[in-house]
Amino acid sequence: MQGRIIWHDLVSKGPGADMAFFSRLMGWSYTIEHAENFVWKPGPGDYPLIVAKGEAHGGVLSAGRDEPAHWRAYVEVRDVDLCADKARRLGATICKPPFDVPGVGRSVLLSDPQAALICPFTTTHDYPPPRDQFVFDQLVSSNAAASRSFYRNLFGWKLIGSGIPGPEANRQGWDPVEIVNAPHGQAGWRAQWIPYLAAPDLPKTIAEATELGARRIDPPTSVAQAAPRALLISPAGAPFGLVGTGG
Repeated sequence: MQGRIIWHDLVSKGPGADMAFFSRLMGWSYTIEHAENFVWKPGPGDYPLIVAKGEAHGGVLSAGRDEPAHWRAYVEVRDVDLCADKARRLGATICKPPFDVPGVGRSVLLSDPQAALICPFTTTHDYPPPRDQFVFDQLVSSNAAASRSFYRNLFGWKLIGSGIPGPEANRQGWDPVEIVNAPHGQAGWRAQWIPYLAAPDLPKTIAEATELGARRIDPPTSVAQAAPRALLISPAGAPFGLVGTGG
Protein backbone atom coordinates (compact mmCIF):
# COMPACT_ATOMS: atom_id res chain seq x y z
CA MET A 1 0.00 0.00 0.00
CA GLN A 2 2.98 2.34 0.26
CA GLY A 3 2.63 5.37 -2.00
CA ARG A 4 -1.09 4.97 -2.60
CA ILE A 5 -3.59 7.78 -2.02
CA ILE A 6 -5.98 6.30 0.52
CA TRP A 7 -8.14 9.19 1.80
CA HIS A 8 -9.45 12.62 0.77
CA ASP A 9 -10.53 15.60 2.86
CA LEU A 10 -12.60 18.38 1.34
CA VAL A 11 -11.66 21.70 2.93
CA SER A 12 -14.72 23.79 2.10
CA LYS A 13 -15.74 27.44 2.34
CA GLY A 14 -19.32 26.22 2.74
CA PRO A 15 -19.33 22.69 4.21
CA GLY A 16 -23.10 22.43 4.43
CA ALA A 17 -23.61 23.51 0.82
CA ASP A 18 -20.87 21.21 -0.47
CA MET A 19 -22.16 18.25 1.52
CA ALA A 20 -25.67 18.75 0.13
CA PHE A 21 -24.30 19.16 -3.40
CA PHE A 22 -22.22 15.97 -3.39
CA SER A 23 -25.01 14.08 -1.64
CA ARG A 24 -27.38 14.86 -4.52
CA LEU A 25 -24.78 14.46 -7.26
CA MET A 26 -22.81 11.42 -6.07
CA GLY A 27 -25.23 9.86 -3.58
CA TRP A 28 -22.88 10.45 -0.66
CA SER A 29 -24.12 10.30 2.91
CA TYR A 30 -22.28 11.51 5.99
CA THR A 31 -21.50 10.10 9.40
CA ILE A 32 -20.52 12.70 11.97
CA GLU A 33 -17.59 11.84 14.21
CA HIS A 34 -17.02 14.04 17.24
CA ALA A 35 -13.63 14.50 18.84
CA GLU A 36 -12.89 16.27 22.12
CA ASN A 37 -9.47 17.23 20.80
CA PHE A 38 -9.93 17.85 17.07
CA VAL A 39 -6.67 17.44 15.15
CA TRP A 40 -7.17 20.35 12.73
CA LYS A 41 -8.01 23.00 15.31
CA PRO A 42 -7.84 23.42 19.09
CA GLY A 43 -10.64 21.99 21.17
CA PRO A 44 -13.56 19.76 20.26
CA GLY A 45 -14.98 19.46 16.76
CA ASP A 46 -17.15 17.46 14.38
CA TYR A 47 -15.74 15.60 11.39
CA PRO A 48 -18.30 14.48 8.77
CA LEU A 49 -17.15 11.27 7.07
CA ILE A 50 -17.96 10.88 3.36
CA VAL A 51 -19.77 7.54 3.04
CA ALA A 52 -20.64 5.75 -0.22
CA LYS A 53 -21.58 2.11 -0.78
CA GLY A 54 -21.01 1.39 2.89
CA GLU A 55 -17.42 2.67 2.90
CA ALA A 56 -15.88 5.84 4.28
CA HIS A 57 -13.87 7.63 1.59
CA GLY A 58 -12.87 10.91 3.21
CA GLY A 59 -14.06 13.77 5.31
CA VAL A 60 -15.21 17.38 5.21
CA LEU A 61 -13.46 20.26 6.97
CA SER A 62 -14.30 23.93 7.23
CA ALA A 63 -11.76 26.21 5.55
CA GLY A 64 -10.17 29.00 7.53
CA ARG A 65 -11.03 32.62 6.96
CA ASP A 66 -8.26 33.24 4.42
CA GLU A 67 -8.00 29.64 3.21
CA PRO A 68 -9.29 28.78 -0.28
CA ALA A 69 -11.40 25.68 -0.85
CA HIS A 70 -9.25 22.67 -1.68
CA TRP A 71 -8.83 18.93 -1.27
CA ARG A 72 -6.19 17.18 0.84
CA ALA A 73 -4.97 13.81 -0.39
CA TYR A 74 -3.52 11.34 2.11
CA VAL A 75 -0.68 9.10 0.89
CA GLU A 76 0.25 5.91 2.72
CA VAL A 77 3.86 5.82 3.94
CA ARG A 78 5.76 3.50 6.29
CA ASP A 79 6.92 6.21 8.73
CA VAL A 80 5.31 9.66 8.80
CA ASP A 81 8.09 11.26 10.83
CA LEU A 82 10.85 10.04 8.50
CA CYS A 83 8.76 11.11 5.50
CA ALA A 84 8.29 14.59 6.97
CA ASP A 85 12.04 14.96 7.51
CA LYS A 86 12.74 13.80 3.97
CA ALA A 87 10.10 16.17 2.55
CA ARG A 88 11.70 19.10 4.38
CA ARG A 89 15.09 18.23 2.90
CA LEU A 90 13.47 18.11 -0.55
CA GLY A 91 12.12 21.64 -0.15
CA ALA A 92 8.67 21.11 1.40
CA THR A 93 7.26 23.16 4.28
CA ILE A 94 5.79 21.45 7.36
CA CYS A 95 2.40 23.13 7.88
CA LYS A 96 1.34 20.86 10.77
CA PRO A 97 3.94 18.62 12.43
CA PRO A 98 3.26 14.87 12.67
CA PHE A 99 0.18 14.14 14.76
CA ASP A 100 -1.80 11.09 15.84
CA VAL A 101 -5.44 10.34 15.10
CA PRO A 102 -6.35 7.77 17.78
CA GLY A 103 -7.41 4.47 16.31
CA VAL A 104 -6.84 5.68 12.76
CA GLY A 105 -3.21 6.60 12.12
CA ARG A 106 -0.50 9.23 12.11
CA SER A 107 -0.20 12.05 9.59
CA VAL A 108 1.54 15.32 8.73
CA LEU A 109 0.42 18.26 6.59
CA LEU A 110 3.01 19.37 4.02
CA SER A 111 3.18 22.15 1.48
CA ASP A 112 5.28 20.88 -1.42
CA PRO A 113 7.87 23.13 -3.15
CA GLN A 114 5.14 24.46 -5.48
CA ALA A 115 2.82 25.11 -2.49
CA ALA A 116 0.37 22.24 -3.04
CA LEU A 117 -0.82 20.61 0.20
CA ILE A 118 -0.36 16.86 0.74
CA CYS A 119 -0.70 14.57 3.79
CA PRO A 120 1.60 11.56 4.19
CA PHE A 121 -0.21 9.06 6.42
CA THR A 122 0.48 5.80 8.25
CA THR A 123 -2.60 3.76 9.10
CA THR A 124 -3.00 1.94 12.40
CA HIS A 125 -6.16 0.02 11.43
CA ASP A 126 -6.87 -3.00 9.23
CA TYR A 127 -9.63 -1.64 6.99
CA PRO A 128 -8.87 -1.88 3.24
CA PRO A 129 -8.61 1.37 1.26
CA PRO A 130 -12.00 2.51 -0.12
CA ARG A 131 -12.68 2.10 -3.83
CA ASP A 132 -15.01 3.13 -6.67
CA GLN A 133 -15.50 6.84 -5.83
CA PHE A 134 -12.13 8.60 -6.25
CA VAL A 135 -10.73 7.36 -9.57
CA PHE A 136 -7.50 9.33 -9.74
CA ASP A 137 -5.88 12.52 -8.47
CA GLN A 138 -4.38 15.33 -10.53
CA LEU A 139 -1.77 17.76 -9.26
CA VAL A 140 -1.94 21.14 -10.96
CA SER A 141 1.54 22.58 -10.58
CA SER A 142 3.44 25.72 -11.53
CA ASN A 143 6.33 23.42 -12.48
CA ALA A 144 5.20 19.89 -13.33
CA ALA A 145 8.74 18.62 -13.96
CA ALA A 146 9.90 19.80 -10.53
CA SER A 147 6.78 18.32 -8.89
CA ARG A 148 7.37 14.96 -10.55
CA SER A 149 10.93 14.96 -9.22
CA PHE A 150 9.78 15.88 -5.70
CA TYR A 151 7.14 13.14 -5.47
CA ARG A 152 9.33 10.58 -7.16
CA ASN A 153 11.95 11.17 -4.46
CA LEU A 154 9.44 11.41 -1.60
CA PHE A 155 7.08 8.52 -2.35
CA GLY A 156 9.00 6.47 -4.92
CA TRP A 157 6.47 7.24 -7.65
CA LYS A 158 7.62 6.31 -11.14
CA LEU A 159 6.64 7.32 -14.65
CA ILE A 160 4.49 4.58 -16.13
CA GLY A 161 3.20 4.10 -19.66
CA SER A 162 2.43 7.38 -21.37
CA GLY A 163 3.84 9.55 -18.62
CA ILE A 164 1.37 9.39 -15.75
CA PRO A 165 3.46 9.39 -12.57
CA GLY A 166 2.29 7.06 -9.88
CA PRO A 167 3.25 4.21 -7.57
CA GLU A 168 4.85 1.22 -9.26
CA ALA A 169 1.91 -0.77 -7.90
CA ASN A 170 -0.28 1.01 -10.47
CA ARG A 171 0.53 -2.05 -12.57
CA GLN A 172 -1.50 -3.99 -10.02
CA GLY A 173 -4.53 -1.76 -10.48
CA TRP A 174 -3.92 1.05 -8.03
CA ASP A 175 -5.50 4.39 -8.76
CA PRO A 176 -3.00 6.60 -10.61
CA VAL A 177 -2.01 10.18 -10.10
CA GLU A 178 -1.26 12.76 -12.76
CA ILE A 179 0.96 15.86 -12.55
CA VAL A 180 0.37 18.66 -15.04
CA ASN A 181 1.25 22.32 -15.50
CA ALA A 182 -1.30 25.00 -14.70
CA PRO A 183 -2.78 26.59 -17.85
CA HIS A 184 -0.65 29.39 -19.27
CA GLY A 185 -2.28 32.81 -19.29
CA GLN A 186 -5.21 31.82 -17.07
CA ALA A 187 -5.46 33.73 -13.80
CA GLY A 188 -6.63 32.13 -10.58
CA TRP A 189 -4.84 28.80 -10.84
CA ARG A 190 -2.75 27.75 -7.87
CA ALA A 191 -0.86 24.57 -7.09
CA GLN A 192 -3.29 22.00 -5.72
CA TRP A 193 -4.39 18.39 -5.80
CA ILE A 194 -7.76 17.76 -7.45
CA PRO A 195 -9.61 14.41 -7.16
CA TYR A 196 -11.58 12.95 -10.06
CA LEU A 197 -14.79 11.14 -9.16
CA ALA A 198 -16.31 8.19 -10.98
CA ALA A 199 -19.16 9.07 -13.38
CA PRO A 200 -20.59 6.02 -15.21
CA ASP A 201 -22.64 8.38 -17.43
CA LEU A 202 -20.37 11.42 -17.75
CA PRO A 203 -22.62 13.73 -19.84
CA LYS A 204 -25.56 13.09 -17.53
CA THR A 205 -23.48 13.70 -14.40
CA ILE A 206 -22.06 16.94 -15.83
CA ALA A 207 -25.58 18.14 -16.63
CA GLU A 208 -26.78 17.25 -13.13
CA ALA A 209 -23.81 19.03 -11.56
CA THR A 210 -24.48 22.25 -13.45
CA GLU A 211 -28.18 22.07 -12.62
CA LEU A 212 -27.19 21.82 -8.96
CA GLY A 213 -25.11 24.98 -9.26
CA ALA A 214 -21.63 23.74 -10.23
CA ARG A 215 -19.59 25.58 -12.83
CA ARG A 216 -17.60 23.77 -15.49
CA ILE A 217 -14.11 25.09 -16.27
CA ASP A 218 -11.41 24.17 -18.77
CA PRO A 219 -8.99 21.64 -17.25
CA PRO A 220 -5.21 21.88 -17.45
CA THR A 221 -3.67 20.00 -20.36
CA SER A 222 -3.49 16.32 -19.51
CA VAL A 223 -0.45 14.24 -20.32
CA ALA A 224 -2.64 11.24 -21.02
CA GLN A 225 -6.34 11.57 -21.82
CA ALA A 226 -7.15 7.97 -20.95
CA ALA A 227 -10.88 8.57 -20.44
CA PRO A 228 -13.41 11.38 -20.97
CA ARG A 229 -13.33 13.85 -18.12
CA ALA A 230 -14.52 17.23 -16.91
CA LEU A 231 -13.34 19.72 -14.31
CA LEU A 232 -15.87 21.67 -12.24
CA ILE A 233 -16.22 24.02 -9.28
CA SER A 234 -18.85 23.15 -6.69
CA PRO A 235 -21.41 25.77 -5.61
CA ALA A 236 -19.26 26.48 -2.53
CA GLY A 237 -16.08 26.83 -4.60
CA ALA A 238 -14.45 23.40 -4.31
CA PRO A 239 -12.68 22.17 -7.46
CA PHE A 240 -13.31 18.56 -8.46
CA GLY A 241 -13.18 16.40 -11.54
CA LEU A 242 -15.44 13.81 -13.09
CA VAL A 243 -14.14 10.93 -15.19
CA GLY A 244 -16.28 8.67 -17.35
CA THR A 245 -16.13 5.07 -16.17
CA GLY A 246 -18.64 3.66 -18.66
CA GLY A 247 -20.67 1.61 -16.23
